[in-house]
Amino acid sequence: MNKSLIPFLLLISTPVFAVDLCPNLSQFTPEQIQTGRKYFESSCGMCHQYNLAGRIPGNAENESPNNFKDFPASYIEFMDGAGGSVPPLIGPKWMGKFASFPQFMLFAPSAANTPNFYPPIAPKGGAEWVQTQLRLAAYILSRNCEK
Repeated sequence: MNKSLIPFLLLISTPVFAVDLCPNLSQFTPEQIQTGRKYFESSCGMCHQYNLAGRIPGNAENESPNNFKDFPASYIEFMDGAGGSVPPLIGPKWMGKFASFPQFMLFAPSAANTPNFYPPIAPKGGAEWVQTQLRLAAYILSRNCEK
């Protein structure tokens, strides 16, 4: 094999993310991030866990929160419908989903189309709902960009 091709082959066989999303974090204020955390912990975090790690069937004793009797029925229905599995919202695989998009905030419409999507903090559609999604995005991005 021609040794000059090796760098090229390594380049095309290695996943490359087109965009580093962490610089986008500067677009958010600390207040937006903190409000996003409050929204996340009062809704999304119940299924995705407070640490954003998602859920694995049969691992409830090691997950937080794990007191399912306090969960709204629709949250239980959502998790049961997914076989007890809830995807993580943190890590390189999750960040990689958005690396090819021009803006991180594109996650909001896909999340809103999730069955039984929460948070029920603002009615879907209006400006308040969009602001809620942006604050959630700010918090999730901040957690993914922590050093």
